[in-house]
Amino acid sequence: MKIAMAGDHAGFALKKEIKEMLEKEGHEIVDFGPFSEEGCDLPDFIYPASLAVSKGEVDRGIF
Repeated sequence: MKIAMAGDHAGFALKKEIKEMLEKEGHEIVDFGPFSEEGCDLPDFIYPASLAVSKGEVDRGIF
């Protein structure tokens, strides 16, 4: 399954952990960010990820 993932800086560590677990199970992850714990705005990452879900570019999203 192809899964979009996105969040904010506060959830970065958990996103990374979940991403690794899902990849071990054979899922393809499209990571929309963030890519560090540096402060950021949630919509900058959630919006493009949700568009990918709505357009059918990925099967599911975890935000």
